[in-house]
Amino acid sequence: MPGPVDPDPLDPYCSKTVGLKFSGVDLTFELSHGLFSSFAIDAGTRLLLKTVAQRIDLDAIDGCLDLGCGVGVLGICVARRAPRSSVVLQDRDALAVAIAGRNAKANACDGVSLDCGLGFWHLGDRVFDLILSNIPAKAGAPVLRHLLGTMANRLTPEGRAAIVVVAPLAPFALETVNQAACVVDHQESTPSHTVLHFHRDVNQTPIPVAARSEDRAPYVRATTRFSHGPISYTLETVYGLREFDTLDYATTLAFDLLGVLHARGRILVWNPGQGHMPVYLCSSQGNEIAEIHLAGVDFLELVATNRNLGAVDVMPSTSAALPCEAYLEGCCPEGSMDLICASPHPVPRAGWQAGLSSAAARLLRPGGCLLVSGSSTEIQRYVQQQRGAQVIGSRKLYGHRAVLLRKL
Repeated sequence: MPGPVDPDPLDPYCSKTVGLKFSGVDLTFELSHGLFSSFAIDAGTRLLLKTVAQRIDLDAIDGCLDLGCGVGVLGICVARRAPRSSVVLQDRDALAVAIAGRNAKANACDGVSLDCGLGFWHLGDRVFDLILSNIPAKAGAPVLRHLLGTMANRLTPEGRAAIVVVAPLAPFALETVNQAACVVDHQESTPSHTVLHFHRDVNQTPIPVAARSEDRAPYVRATTRFSHGPISYTLETVYGLREFDTLDYATTLAFDLLGVLHARGRILVWNPGQGHMPVYLCSSQGNEIAEIHLAGVDFLELVATNRNLGAVDVMPSTSAALPCEAYLEGCCPEGSMDLICASPHPVPRAGWQAGLSSAAARLLRPGGCLLVSGSSTEIQRYVQQQRGAQVIGSRKLYGHRAVLLRKL
């Protein structure tokens, strides 16, 4: 008889399964407490799908992009209704992409590909017959302007973009689409959302796709100087991430603990944010750091940190977007790390502690250290679960905590 099946590390992150009928096809979707709309498929997505079913000839779709796909509802609906189409599900959140992949498999969508990246990155010169997006309201005006303005140049001559925005963003979205030389051929609103369908104005010369590919500039917020103790450093901060002007308490506590540890050798940073931890380490320890490895859930964090490390002439040895801590075990060779610095992004009802503990046990050399910071409650749970590691330092302040542990 076959042995027991190992549990999928994503199982704890999938909080609910819901059904949806689209254009006569029954589908199911796993949702997550760690992602947008964790209890039901949101009203904006449903409104957009209704207009797509009514006004888009899905039988004519060869290529479709679901931009900011979340759990993949929009793109998977098109993939099932138009099975000959090639659908790309793209999101900067590695957990979203991983769960979207589970949903594509559960709905028997063979023509779906997954990409963890910023909007329109990794696509080369590819264009699409249909671009769908539930536009992220909190991305920041420069980023939204970039995403909406780039859509027309990623469409085939007959292609359509179909987006939904929350009602307060509707005037901004409409103005941006018009400024991008697009023609709006359908607009539909409810008190909470507005849908726009638009296409490229064939009388306007499109901007070459290559000129818009993998553009970091729309995400850049400012260049800011930070200091902690005697160490000062400069970061190019980006929209959509915290610590763009001041350090969080958890970060300052982690920096304090580095004062009792002479960091050297090979270092892995989990969820590097704007890049504070790796740049601080390089600024304070200099040539004694042999390698910096990066991993995180948010692809934007990796982009920002790679840029900021490059500014201090450091090239990360690896940079990996991973759905959760359980995937860290495979990102570096066993016993290769001297220090792991972790800033978990907790997801309700899905503890990160076991995954990080297992990864640290595998990746750290004997005597290697783990520095982990976050809320006092989350860090206390981690400390209580520890086996095979000794706490050698701890700092608390205003509901935040950082601990330093050494592998026995």
